[in-house]
Amino acid sequence: MSSGDRVFDPDEVALFRTTIEMQLEYLEEDIIIHLKEGGTLSYAPAFGLADEAGRAGDYSESFTNIWQDLQNYKATLKGLIKTLDQTLEGEQFSEEENVRDLKILDLDGNSAGPGGTNWDGPLPQQ
Repeated sequence: MSSGDRVFDPDEVALFRTTIEMQLEYLEEDIIIHLKEGGTLSYAPAFGLADEAGRAGDYSESFTNIWQDLQNYKATLKGLIKTLDQTLEGEQFSEEENVRDLKILDLDGNSAGPGGTNWDGPLPQQ
């Protein structure tokens, strides 16, 4: 196999999944918690001067946009995790099918068909 060949590596997928889970945990436990009701950033700052009163609306709009962006990011991370889980399940199924197909070969190197009968078809090239 040359260095340019692409090979599916379930261990790397699992590592990538773990990295995404860590990002999701950080997002939920270290960022969103401050924006939720009662959190440090859930309250608009006090804009006491008349010139700054208009900025309260800007803060509210910015807060809403940031909240929505974080929720979208959270949904994206969860979607990635779900997709990676499906990929790993599909790879496991494919691997099990490959092993099952290999077990069909009998000890003489002949391929056994359904029910263990010998099959006259070609064998894979080695």
